[in-house]
This record gives sequence, structure tokens and C-alpha cells, in this order.
Amino acid sequence: WGERTVSIRAGEKTVLQAGMCFHFQSGVRPPAFGAAISESFVVTEKGGERLADVARELIVVD
Repeated sequence: WGERTVSIRAGEKTVLQAGMCFHFQSGVRPPAFGAAISESFVVTEKGGERLADVARELIVVD
């Protein structure tokens, strides 16, 4: 899926540096279907910055 991938989790030894970009994905994948959401971030000198300007709210449809 990519060269030099990094997993952001306990034990990862990669040092985060300004300019690195990350795509975080989480999902639910039961046997019959699946759903996922994702968001991209860039590492800056001051910390992380989201690359998308979208609402971060849960929308419930009855």
C-alpha cells in the first residue's frame, strides 16, 4: 500500500518531523458490509494540522 509506511501506535520508533503527512482511517467491517471514515494531517513545527476543513460532528439519521 505504500513505501515506508508508519503506524501511529505504541512501539513505533519513527520520529515525526515537520512536513510528514498522515492519513488516519478507522472503520467497521462486519461480514456483510463495511464503513470507514478518514482524515489527513500534516506534521508542523507546532504540532499536527488537519488538512480538511469539514465539520466534526456526528449526524444521526433515524
